[in-house]
Amino acid sequence: MRSAFLTIFIKEMKSIIRDPKILITMIIVPVVLTGLMYGIMGAMTTQAVKQAMKPGGEILLVDLDHGYWAENFINYLTSHKYTVTRYNDIDSAIKNYDNALCILVIPKGFSENLTRGYTAYLQVYYKIRGISFTSMMMGYKVYGIIRQYSDMLSKQILEKAGLSPEYVSSPVNSTSNIVIGNIIIKNIEPSQVTGPLLMLGLFVPLIIGLLAGFVAQLSATSIAVEKEQKMLETLLTLPLSRFSLIAAKVTAAFIVSLIGGGAYFAIMAWYFSQMSSLGATNSSASSSIALSALVKAVGVQTPAVLVIAGFGTLFLALGVALLLAMFVDDVRSAQIISGYIIAPLMLSIFIGLFLDITSMSPIQQTAIAAIPFANLVFILSLGLAGNYTAQLVAGFSSWAYAIIVLYIASRIIGTEKIFTMKLFKRKRRTSLGFHLLTR
Repeated sequence: MRSAFLTIFIKEMKSIIRDPKILITMIIVPVVLTGLMYGIMGAMTTQAVKQAMKPGGEILLVDLDHGYWAENFINYLTSHKYTVTRYNDIDSAIKNYDNALCILVIPKGFSENLTRGYTAYLQVYYKIRGISFTSMMMGYKVYGIIRQYSDMLSKQILEKAGLSPEYVSSPVNSTSNIVIGNIIIKNIEPSQVTGPLLMLGLFVPLIIGLLAGFVAQLSATSIAVEKEQKMLETLLTLPLSRFSLIAAKVTAAFIVSLIGGGAYFAIMAWYFSQMSSLGATNSSASSSIALSALVKAVGVQTPAVLVIAGFGTLFLALGVALLLAMFVDDVRSAQIISGYIIAPLMLSIFIGLFLDITSMSPIQQTAIAAIPFANLVFILSLGLAGNYTAQLVAGFSSWAYAIIVLYIASRIIGTEKIFTMKLFKRKRRTSLGFHLLTR
């Protein structure tokens, strides 16, 4: 025979899936809109970067020098697939500035300066067409080709003088070594280590915070629908403990929210992987070495504690939303209530991002680690500091808070207060006709 908890759980799952107010407005539409937004942004950004990196384009050129090096530079442009359209003066070039990359002026004395060993300057006129990412990226193409030409000339001049271009450009150089905890990683760029650190310490807590807000909204809306349709009174007559009733509701809302949150996470992970691949220059072998060393430095338990704290934060947000939703009568009020949870939740996470917990004493770290929501950000820093006790406090404190909140909710739902207490009290309106009749 099916248990009462399982019956309530299945009923909650069916009601959430079948209710268009919840399924469409809180799961399907946000996921679809988010997917479209990130998909369009990713496609447009990728296209803009590829177009900016692709050589070629029209350059309006005004040659006031007519010397050897001016012609040498113009030939260099044409050899790199740039179309050069010549004009006699800058005014004529500006009048015909339509789809060209820029106007390039070679001033008088350009060739003479290069011949005598002085720095020569080119004048670039770039027209601002808009604030789109594509137009801004296209404007930097000409600066790249000028830099390439300058580097080529420097190399030729130094080789002719019998000097090494690498030595002249960088007489003193350095190699990068990273120290994480008691582990030293040699010959590795800092970006290869800060990337995983940012992902664990910044993006994962933010994603969990967004998912917690989503979970809170779903939980509050779910119980508000039952109160609006007068179904809660029927549920309270069943032979089931109030805590089991709350647990069934929370579990159902958590599973549905986890599915929607998984879709969000997959979309965001895909978008950030697309963006990071555009500027990826480091080898995968070095990145894997950095990641393995990072795990050793922060402790192998740190990812597990972060997962535990994430689930605890979700259940805490569920419990708080469920508790507050007991004091409203309709879906609109429940959605307003959930908004009261999301704002302080995200504020706590952002405060944690700017709080340097590693400079505090171990006792202070342990006390700060018990702050809900913000402790998500502290878990990685506490692992780097080696304070694993405070790290465990950060991981399990949210679960303690969630159990307390759910217990309070179960106590309230077992009394008549759930039908009498209100957070939003509406004033009763009396029509004018009824007022006149009663006089």
